[in-house]
Amino acid sequence: MAPKIRHILFSASILLLSSCVTLTAGEKITYVVVGGGTAGLAVAARREHDQDVSNLRLSDHSSVSENVDNIVIVIEAGADANIKNLTGPSIQALPGSPVDYNYHSMPLEFAANQVVNMTRGKVLGGSSAVNGALFTHPSKTDLDTWESDFGATGWNWNSLSAAIDSAENFTPTARLASTTSFHGSNGPIFVTQRTPTGDVWTKGVIPAVVASGGKESNDQSGGDPTGIWYSPKAMFPNSTRSYSANSYYLPNAGRSNLQVHVNSTVSRIVWAQDKSKNGQMIATGVEYLDASGQNTTVSGDRVILSAGAFGTPQVLELSGVGNPDVIESLSIFISSANFLWRSGCTFNKCRNIYQFSADPQHKQPF
Repeated sequence: MAPKIRHILFSASILLLSSCVTLTAGEKITYVVVGGGTAGLAVAARREHDQDVSNLRLSDHSSVSENVDNIVIVIEAGADANIKNLTGPSIQALPGSPVDYNYHSMPLEFAANQVVNMTRGKVLGGSSAVNGALFTHPSKTDLDTWESDFGATGWNWNSLSAAIDSAENFTPTARLASTTSFHGSNGPIFVTQRTPTGDVWTKGVIPAVVASGGKESNDQSGGDPTGIWYSPKAMFPNSTRSYSANSYYLPNAGRSNLQVHVNSTVSRIVWAQDKSKNGQMIATGVEYLDASGQNTTVSGDRVILSAGAFGTPQVLELSGVGNPDVIESLSIFISSANFLWRSGCTFNKCRNIYQFSADPQHKQPF
C-alpha cells in the first residue's frame, strides 16, 4: 500500500502513514508510534482489529492487547519520571526543566515584540503531563464548521463529542451545577470539577462577569462555551492528575505486545527504496537515537506520527518532506513523498500551515 495520510487529529497532530505491506484478516500488524504524548499513548492503547489503520476508532479505548497478534512500539524522547503520581492540578514546566522542550517564540510583531515561552512536554504523556489539566469541550459551531466549510466529512460535533465522551470519566462535584448528559462516565481519563477556595470567585469574579453583561453557565460541555463556569480538570478524586501516561499507558504497561522506549529521539522516517506502483514513497519504519545515544532502526507495517504540533513537522522535514527551502539549506535529501506545503505566513505574524494529502489535487484546508 502507498503511504497515504488517512486522518489528521487536529488537537494532537497525528499523521497515519501506511507501509507497502498488504495484510490479510488475522495477520499480525506492527505499529510504530512516534511520540508517547497526549495522543500517541492513547492511540497505542486502543484496540485495532481492522487491518487498515484508517479505520482507527476514536471512540474505542479498550486495550490493544485484545488483538494479541498486533505489536505496538512507542518511541518517546522524554523520560517517564513521576508517571504514577502527579499531585496537584499542574506541573510548572519552568525554563530549563527536564520535562519541557523550552521552546520560545520569535519576537511577536503585534505583541510589542515579546518573546513568549512555548511550553511542550518532554516526558512520557507529553503536554498532558505539564498543562493546566483543564478538561473542556470545544464549541459545537467550530467543529461543525470543519465539516461544512472545510470538507472534513464526518468530522463534526456529533462524531467528535462522542469520542471525547468515550475518553471521559466524569464525577460531578456537590453544590456545583453540571449536566451529566454532556459528559462521559466510563472513559480512562478521570475528570472532576474543582471548587475555587475563598470568596474571590463566588463574590468577586462571577458577579463581575454577570454585571458586565456576561452570563453564568451551568455546564459548557454541551457545545456552548460562552459564559463563566467552574471548568473541570483531568484529575482523579484524590487530586492526582489523570493524563495520557497513567490513564492510557499504565493500565496496559504489562502487555507483552506493547513496547515503550523512553529517552529515544526519532531522527527520521525510513522510506523504502522502491516506490509503490503509483509512484508514492513507502514508509517502512523510523530511525532514532536510543537512551545510550546509539542509532537504532525499527520497522513496522504502519508508522503513526504523533510528535505534537512542533515535533511532527520537524520529523517530516528531517525525513525530506516539507518546505524545500528549509530542507535543502540543511542538506537533507528531499523525498518525493506526496505533500502540499502552503507558505505565506511566518510564526511572528500568523503561522506556517502544513497540508498533507495522498491526492496532489486536494486543495481543501484541513
